[in-house]
Amino acid sequence: MTESQRESRKKLLLPLVFLTAMVFILFHAKESRLDLQEGLRLCAENVVPSLFPHLVLSELFVSNLTFSEGDSPFSRLFSRFFRLPSASAPIMLIGAICGFPIGARLSAKLCREGFLTQREAEILCAYANNTGPAFVISGVGAALFGSVRIGLFFFLAEILASLFCMLLSSFFRPKIKKRAGVLPPCKPSSFVESVRSSSLALVNICGFVLFFSLVTGMLCRAFSSCSLLISSFLEVTNACKTASLFATRAPKTASVFASFAIGFGGLSAAMQSALCMKEGGLSFALYLPRKLLQGILSVFFFFLLTEVLAI
Repeated sequence: MTESQRESRKKLLLPLVFLTAMVFILFHAKESRLDLQEGLRLCAENVVPSLFPHLVLSELFVSNLTFSEGDSPFSRLFSRFFRLPSASAPIMLIGAICGFPIGARLSAKLCREGFLTQREAEILCAYANNTGPAFVISGVGAALFGSVRIGLFFFLAEILASLFCMLLSSFFRPKIKKRAGVLPPCKPSSFVESVRSSSLALVNICGFVLFFSLVTGMLCRAFSSCSLLISSFLEVTNACKTASLFATRAPKTASVFASFAIGFGGLSAAMQSALCMKEGGLSFALYLPRKLLQGILSVFFFFLLTEVLAI
């Protein structure tokens, strides 16, 4: 087989996969409709209420900050441990509180403004871009696993994993150079722009949630014996719901998959972040390996916390 023939086959493969998926949806129209209805419910009840105010306020918050390297003990401590500029500190905080893809969105914004290098922003897009505490503690811990404490441990494990990954990556980066600057002050027009851009971002996020709700449902029906593994890699909400079904008869298995899914975030969240990174001119190449490492370490830190604090 010649090189041109191999290339021709590769070009035909993806259209064939998409055509097969369309035929599959036609023959499973009822189930596909239910999957999309579940995705719409998730957007209406969870995504929009929890994300939209944070999208607007986080952008306004960052727009009003002044970043100056080395002026405060916190800046020096942060730079010493993580070799990242002080501009990354509020991104870490907001990313931990608000959930994805806000960390990635702010990292790309500050990279465009010149407060982060491309490499620093790409690292923050992965490790400052986490599943939010409201979903993890209340939605997963209390609602699905019946314990706020377990939800708190899931969240702490995720944050510890992200910080540990950032610390590991610091060994492969040189010390930062001092940089200082001020973002444009927040004016009435910046508020209008924040609402407009946040609304557009929310539409994109909901689109990914709907698509991956459909894909997850299709694959889990086709490979029902692997539904827990599939959902863990695709979408964190479905992963945690599926894991919670094993909480009584196999609690360790449930905890492994739930903590991994929370730390990894799923391909749905990854695609949301990829869009933000593309808008900021950042590379997505190392995002998934970094999040996979965080997911694995989240499992380790979850069991470490449960052993140390003995739930």
